[in-house]
Amino acid sequence: MIKAVSPAIINVTGDIDLAEMIRIKHKIIDLADHGQVNVILNIKSVDAVSFFAVGGLIGLLQKLRNLEGDLKIACASDFVTRIFQRAGAEPWIESYASVEDAVGSFDDDWAGAEGTVH
Repeated sequence: MIKAVSPAIINVTGDIDLAEMIRIKHKIIDLADHGQVNVILNIKSVDAVSFFAVGGLIGLLQKLRNLEGDLKIACASDFVTRIFQRAGAEPWIESYASVEDAVGSFDDDWAGAEGTVH
């Protein structure tokens, strides 16, 4: 499998409920199947996250790490951050204040948005 160098960025809006979590799961699995195992979820426009979805994200994180990749969160509101904290996800999923910071955590030399997925 050829691995992509730049992380993929998935922009999520609204609530991450069961239906949205399934959509995110399919998108991440499709990316991984094509060698893209480093993923950033831009959740700037997310209002709420279900506890089920947090568990699903941890499961996806484990799958990506098994493929030598990673899943990171960017731009979470204070409310959404508290949901991740209460769900116990903080030790597992890295969260960054901006997409740029999340990208930089993969590779400081990355300079483009060609990996962005909507």
